[in-house]
Amino acid sequence: MSKNLRRFYVYAYLRSSESIYGQKYTPYYIGKGCRDRATSKQRIIPRPSDLSCIVYVQEGLTEEEAFSLEKYCIALYGRLNNK
Repeated sequence: MSKNLRRFYVYAYLRSSESIYGQKYTPYYIGKGCRDRATSKQRIIPRPSDLSCIVYVQEGLTEEEAFSLEKYCIALYGRLNNK
């Protein structure tokens, strides 16, 4: 059985409302995953209760491509702990 190398994706969790941390529909988390990682409830970062606030940035990536895109998206949107 061959392993699917292009099984990874990059996803974003979007805010469902405006908060002190950002405007509505802006990302509060960018991640890399495969299978059901983006929708799993077994997470440290809480996933949105409204699943329409989970956006798949790009699918069908190798793990290396997914890591690169994840880093790019985090750099693009920034991080709260880095202001």
